[in-house]
Amino acid sequence: MYFFTTLLIVVSLYYVLLRNRKFGIFTSEKTILLKAFLPFMIFIHHTYLFNNDFKLAGAFVCSVFFFKSGYGLETKRKRNAINITELATSVKKLLVPFVIPVVLFLTIRFFREPFSVVVEENILQYQIILPYTWFVLTLIILYSLYYMIASISLNRSNVIFYSLIVAAVFAFNILGFIWGVPAWGRYTTTGFLAGILYINIENGLIEKLNAYAKVSAVICSVLLFSVTAFVRENPIEWGEVQFLKMPLLAFTWAFLVMTLYSVIPPFENRIVKYLSSISFELYICQSIGFLLIGDKHQYHPVIFVLLVLVVCPIVASLCKLMTDAIFHRKHESINCR
Repeated sequence: MYFFTTLLIVVSLYYVLLRNRKFGIFTSEKTILLKAFLPFMIFIHHTYLFNNDFKLAGAFVCSVFFFKSGYGLETKRKRNAINITELATSVKKLLVPFVIPVVLFLTIRFFREPFSVVVEENILQYQIILPYTWFVLTLIILYSLYYMIASISLNRSNVIFYSLIVAAVFAFNILGFIWGVPAWGRYTTTGFLAGILYINIENGLIEKLNAYAKVSAVICSVLLFSVTAFVRENPIEWGEVQFLKMPLLAFTWAFLVMTLYSVIPPFENRIVKYLSSISFELYICQSIGFLLIGDKHQYHPVIFVLLVLVVCPIVASLCKLMTDAIFHRKHESINCR
């Protein structure tokens, strides 16, 4: 956590203080670096070798992930491009990349574990069979809520729409607690609300920040570092019922991170662009990489981390290649008909 926040703060201050850049509007080109970098932070978090700095990295990254989702959906709604009929298409785009990884993962697991163990550990959990994929289920729920509320409140006051969205997210937090949804699968959804809020105040916020860009960058940096330090010095146990503390922290993280990140210019590096293009696959295929590498205790910690950082991207790349080859060709042939 300290590593990521410190890196972001140093880079942002460099561009603002030394390169005289200013805060800017988000574009798809601007988030390429973030999409490429964040999965690797999750990889390190899931090695569980650096708990002091990475214990809450998952919550941190997922808050930002949900921020981008909320920002993107709200952008479409403001352009009148939201239609309830598009929900199935959006969900399909999230689920199709799972087909190949799920087949590979279950094939490996069934050769190593009894059927009952695989069912209990993978099929009957809050995930889409693959470990670490709870965030996709949560995202589908958020998408569904957003599309339905947007449809219901069409041609009505924005106050009604935003009130319903906030109520729906917090209802999901409460019901999720009752249903046994993991805490990190609930609290980080406030990042989704942060993204919706951000785009609605973005122009005014950027104008005010840029009026005193250097001072604003320093203030945002201090706030972000303070929030991260607070979490580290006051560790939050996931088992506690905290309907306010963790959601508020997740909201603040997402908002401050994306505000500071807006000063960083788009990256044209080919490697970064490629990793950004397989970002989703990096998240969902990491469990296959861990499965292939095996027990971390048989490796030196440094070797294990290096293997994870190499094997997981290779698996993700292969899965994406196979998915594109199978589904895109089939889709194209149907269109030709």
